Amino acid sequence: MSDHELPRTLSEAKARGYERITDLKAFLEERLGLSLEEFKARHHNFAASDGADCAHDPEGTPCYSECHEEQHIGIFGACGPNGTCDLYQGPC
Repeated sequence: MSDHELPRTLSEAKARGYERITDLKAFLEERLGLSLEEFKARHHNFAASDGADCAHDPEGTPCYSECHEEQHIGIFGACGPNGTCDLYQGPC
């Protein structure tokens, strides 16, 4: 897998050093220069963007992936235990 490819599973993401994003607003502003509103506008209902529905799909189902190539920062999402798309960040 090249550095520009994103992980396909949560275990693969963790193996590549991806860490859970605990403060999405701060992460977006500090690392990517995006506001939370811009992110949501670009990715309306992002939990369903990859065909996943975390309210019904099993925990660990991939629900989001994007590589911000200028910053070499990847965002990978997997359905969490509370039925939402939990986001992780790492290199891409």
